[in-house]
Amino acid sequence: MYRRVLIAADNSGHSRKMAREAFKKASQWGSEVIALFVVDMRYAFYKSEKEFTELFKREGGKAVKFFRHLGDLFDVKVKPLVRKGIPAEVIINVAEKEKVDLIILGPYSKLSKGKNTMGQTAEYAADKAPCSVLILRI
Repeated sequence: MYRRVLIAADNSGHSRKMAREAFKKASQWGSEVIALFVVDMRYAFYKSEKEFTELFKREGGKAVKFFRHLGDLFDVKVKPLVRKGIPAEVIINVAEKEKVDLIILGPYSKLSKGKNTMGQTAEYAADKAPCSVLILRI
């Protein structure tokens, strides 16, 4: 169905639940997963360069470990990626570069906190993606 699937997730509880469901779907479809974690550069100015680098390594490391765990759990080939930038833009750039057939992400950003509005990242991805987008509400 979908050969290459991009799953974009952060380390929040909602996002991890979404990623688990997304890996399950990828397993059912026989898809390869590109699992993406983006450290949001809009918050970099709140921290020193050293603090931001430590945050990037720590949070990125957690995400990679989680993505690999899901790959093992659902027997899915996974390519974990950690990037810096504005999440919505990075998701689109990675989708284009990796030539994915589908992007899966959750509806809420950390800023929207699950209110009855879609997050900016999901909205941007749905509008600008070079492929289909599946927004999983968990």
